[in-house]
Amino acid sequence: MKKNVLKPVLCSFLLSLGLLTGCQPGAYVSGKVEFPDGKPLTLGTVCFQGDQVLARGDIMKDGSYKIKLTEDRSKIPYGLYRVSISGAVEIEQLPLTVGFEKPVLPKEKALIDQRFMSPASSGLQCEVGPGMTLPFNITVDYPKD
Repeated sequence: MKKNVLKPVLCSFLLSLGLLTGCQPGAYVSGKVEFPDGKPLTLGTVCFQGDQVLARGDIMKDGSYKIKLTEDRSKIPYGLYRVSISGAVEIEQLPLTVGFEKPVLPKEKALIDQRFMSPASSGLQCEVGPGMTLPFNITVDYPKD
């Protein structure tokens, strides 16, 4: 009789241990960020925001990115994510000033339309699940003048 009780308890324990240690379903997410003319975005971070999950991936010089959880795990849990891009700005290089001239603060120049900088306004979503198609490529617009 003890064997019949012990087996389900042991299975339950092992299953819950696996879920707590990160053996839960998840997926590797990667892709490329480009403008409509095919030029890659070469600077910034792609952010995936889900229910209680925030994952990010730096954009490389060729526009590619790989999403990672903030806890340094590569797989992100299944679910629906709102997607945005942060840090896609260039900082104006200023000449050095000498003496007592009033300092001039550098200006930031956005590389993409500002709507992509917020998950609420980007209009970008990604469903991460067992049947998802990779890569998850993103097309962004140039900033509006």
